[in-house]
Amino acid sequence: MTSGPDQESRPNATSTHASWTKACGCATRSPGRLVFTRRGGQPHRPEYVLHQFHKLTEQAGLPRIRVHDLCHFAATTMLSSQVPLAMASKTLRHSTLSTTTEIYGHLLRHVTLDAVKAIETALNEAGAA
Repeated sequence: MTSGPDQESRPNATSTHASWTKACGCATRSPGRLVFTRRGGQPHRPEYVLHQFHKLTEQAGLPRIRVHDLCHFAATTMLSSQVPLAMASKTLRHSTLSTTTEIYGHLLRHVTLDAVKAIETALNEAGAA
């Protein structure tokens, strides 16, 4: 089999994966920590993962969603379950807490209510003294 100019100019899977890993900020992860791998530990192509994901959601009778929507689901679940903001931010691999707050701040109503209750308690205790 001869290789034409197209095949020679295309990046191989390893270099492509390295580019994706660097672009998503995962360059510091060890190879054993990839989410989707083949049995030998090699990464799956993103198109394969997406195809399998869509196939599984269809079989489960779920609406077609993007894989990225799972990040939003995870964030919503964590913050609604009162996981500390810093932990949720790290889990989501956001570079700053402000990124998490800007995107998901509307889910932090319980934090606001806790702050108001703490102020109320402090004022009541100060008034009783």
